[in-house]
Amino acid sequence: MRLNRFLAAAGLGSRRAVEQMIRDGRVAVNGQTVTQLATQVDERRDRVELDGRPVRPAAQTLYLMLNKPRGYDVTRGGRHHHRRVYDLLPREIHPSVQAVGRLDRNSTGLLLFTNDGDLNFRLTHPRHGCHKHYEVLVEGAVDDETLEIFREGIRLEDGPAQAVEVARLEPTGPETTRLRIVMAEGRKHIVRRMCEAAGHPVLELDRTAVGPVRLGDLARGKVRPLTRREVAALKRSVGLTADPPTRSGRP
Repeated sequence: MRLNRFLAAAGLGSRRAVEQMIRDGRVAVNGQTVTQLATQVDERRDRVELDGRPVRPAAQTLYLMLNKPRGYDVTRGGRHHHRRVYDLLPREIHPSVQAVGRLDRNSTGLLLFTNDGDLNFRLTHPRHGCHKHYEVLVEGAVDDETLEIFREGIRLEDGPAQAVEVARLEPTGPETTRLRIVMAEGRKHIVRRMCEAAGHPVLELDRTAVGPVRLGDLARGKVRPLTRREVAALKRSVGLTADPPTRSGRP
C-alpha cells in the first residue's frame, strides 16, 4: 500500500493533508524518514511513525454527520475561548476522525466527519465535483439578472466562481432574499465571497446537503452516524466502490 494512502486510512487527515506531512519529513518507516509519496508499506510488517509516534490502521471506518451550530470553529487547535466542532463529537470518537471540508464560524448546517481518507479527499477535491447545497439569507432583493450572474460566474480575487444552481426561495422581500445555492467547489468562504461580490452580503448561511447526503431533521448541535445506504451513495457519487447498501444500519 502506498504510504499516503496508509496514513489517510489511519484517519490522520485527507489525502492532501497526509501528503504534506510526508513532504515535511514528519513520517518515518522502520526508523527512516521518508519524503516520497509513492513509498510502499506493508501494514503488517512495517513500522510507520508520525512525529515519532506509531501509526496504526483504524480499527473501524467511521462516517458521521453533525448539524453544526453557529459560533463553532472547524479546528482541533486554536484559542481556548473559541468553541470547536470536535467538542460536539463523542469523546471516544473525535480523536480518530477528520472533518470533511469546513464551515466558517458563523455558518451552520451539515458537516461530515470520517477517518476514510480516500473518501475525504474525493469529497473535498474540486476534480470530483461533489455538490454542496446551501440555503443563504442575503441583504437586499436579488433580481433575475443577479441570479444569472451567479450561474455565468463571478470573478473573485483567486479566480472565477460559478454556481451549479441558484434559485430564490419564497417568500422574499425588499430587504432580504433567501437563496438556494449549489456549488461544486469548496474554496474558502466561496459562497460568502460570491454574494458579497454580487452586492448582496450574507446574513445567514446553512449547508443542507453534501452530494447525495442530506441534513434532514437532525437537530442543531446533534451528531449521528451515516447509514450504510448513505455511505454507499456518497462513495458512488465520487467514483469509489461501495458495499451494497442495506435499508438501515451503522457503518
